[in-house]
Amino acid sequence: MYVHFSHFSFCSDLLQSKAAPLDVPIFVDEEPPMVRSPVSFTAYDAGGNAHTFTPTFHHADYHSRFQSLYCPIEGTYFNKKPLHLADPSESIIAILTYEQFTAMSSTNLKALMIRKNVLVTGMLRSTRRVCNIVLLDACVLTNGVLLTHCSAVDFSAGPKGGRKSFPKNVVGTVEDLLESVKTGKKIVNGLEFPMLDAPLEHTAYTSDLAAWRITSGVHTCPQKSEYPKGNMCWGLAGSVNTFTFMHVDSNGYNTFLKLCGKKLWAFYCDGPMYPLSSIDVFTNPDFSLDDVLPQSDYGIEAVVLKAGNFLLMRANTPHLVYGIEACIIHGGHFYMMDLMQRSVQSLLHSFALSNFITNIMHHPSRALLWQMLMFCYMGLIKNVIHASDPFRHHLPDIKTMDGIVNLLSLAAMNFL
Repeated sequence: MYVHFSHFSFCSDLLQSKAAPLDVPIFVDEEPPMVRSPVSFTAYDAGGNAHTFTPTFHHADYHSRFQSLYCPIEGTYFNKKPLHLADPSESIIAILTYEQFTAMSSTNLKALMIRKNVLVTGMLRSTRRVCNIVLLDACVLTNGVLLTHCSAVDFSAGPKGGRKSFPKNVVGTVEDLLESVKTGKKIVNGLEFPMLDAPLEHTAYTSDLAAWRITSGVHTCPQKSEYPKGNMCWGLAGSVNTFTFMHVDSNGYNTFLKLCGKKLWAFYCDGPMYPLSSIDVFTNPDFSLDDVLPQSDYGIEAVVLKAGNFLLMRANTPHLVYGIEACIIHGGHFYMMDLMQRSVQSLLHSFALSNFITNIMHHPSRALLWQMLMFCYMGLIKNVIHASDPFRHHLPDIKTMDGIVNLLSLAAMNFL
């Protein structure tokens, strides 16, 4: 089992010379003063190193919400340390070194991912590489063409009509994004730079890619269609102090990412009353996206992600993210046959609640799900995917109840 990682390449000079302003709405004009938190927080990375930070936001109401969401994180601590350090068997995060990850068999990795999110450490081979958000990464390039405009989340928008502050979706240029980050006057998060040149590598967990390869040109699957790389591989670039409230990734996707910078990544932990499989988990009166209510019974487990880390996050995993440092992310989505039960749960939540619980929709997911279903038809009904085929392990094991339910979940997703 292996996965390919391309190096970060920086292109600041190219960006600043070619990013011409566009006549489009840009980040909101006002630049309110920054409000520094009176409280500092400490979080831990996969190796047990402490990272202390003091959030600074444009508006004071962000601080009360951040503190509210941080209390459950400390509530999951055991002996004053997060579970991934104090009691790894009880953590929803499995920590692997790069060497352990690459040596792990496909069967063992999939079995681990059924139970936990996976965080791999030690991805960077050189300690000399310095990551700097001012040198915006090649994630803003697609096929060598500069994306002169981008969508972003601008956190400077204030409260209106007695309602709390919420970030505003805006459109601007890459130059605007660079300027906001360099001057420090705006908290902004540049969204989804499509990475059409990202390498596609078959792994133990990318069942959608295996199905696409096997089924192209078979039955109703077109021969010349291209894998929707623009939706499945993307980059993000954001300033320090970005704060994304609780959400799930769309379309039942699992997510992978590597980053440059530091993020606090916090995962929702099931409560006894409303597990994530419950249809009421996000609509019950005890849940709030941007706050933890006194009666809430769920936990939040967090880890600091930093350069050299690689995260595999399962579908239907509500999470919140805070930017400890300015950060660049290279990431993407995938479907894994052994996680289709989680995917259908996530898709049902986003189907019913839409933008309330997720932040974007990817329509090409429908083609991927159809080709995965055709992949199962070819392997399980027609029996044309032989035991020696390197992709056969992506088929569900219908000798087990889990395998049957994963297959039925995939079938159901094709109708949602």
